[in-house]
Amino acid sequence: LVASDLQKLSIAAHNGADSWVISGFSEAIEQVQTVCRAQGIRCQRLTVSHAFHSVMMQPMLQAFGSIAASIDYHSPQRVIISTVSGTPVRSEMSNADYWVNHISAPVRFGDAVQYVLQQGAVVALEIGPDAHCVGMASHVAQALPQCAQTPLWLPSLSSKKGEWVRILDTLGQLYCAGMPIRWDHIDRGYARQRVALPTY
Repeated sequence: LVASDLQKLSIAAHNGADSWVISGFSEAIEQVQTVCRAQGIRCQRLTVSHAFHSVMMQPMLQAFGSIAASIDYHSPQRVIISTVSGTPVRSEMSNADYWVNHISAPVRFGDAVQYVLQQGAVVALEIGPDAHCVGMASHVAQALPQCAQTPLWLPSLSSKKGEWVRILDTLGQLYCAGMPIRWDHIDRGYARQRVALPTY
């Protein structure tokens, strides 16, 4: 690769010690893939609509910033680990500049997961449409020799199972792990009655 090609690429994400995502112009991505395969380095093309977290996002940042500046922000009520810094944030998220930077800055997912693990997390629940992040996070944990306790990694939804099957399975695992469950919220809106079961 020549310098002009490298300028068309950006580090889009750092997902762990051996997992990186690059983003940018298609022809430059293809050249990197060719080099990686020739050296026996595993690589995979991601299916995305845009070259997020790369120099190619620059043309839309000003317009996005104008929209982001029109929003009323508030500081988070709970601790949030930013994937921009890999550390906790509070007021930093409460302005448009943070979100504009978020579009082009590398995603420091691996650093964020490592921070959470160092705090002694017991359960990690992915709130999203699939289980991609819990898979990546557990991979980060396996690569950390100082990680004495591995959390219970749980997805909220899954494209491979029905939504209710996945949700109830995760709910059951949370209950078995000792998490307090608001049962009156789970079956709200449904007719229910107690059922007598054999004592054995």
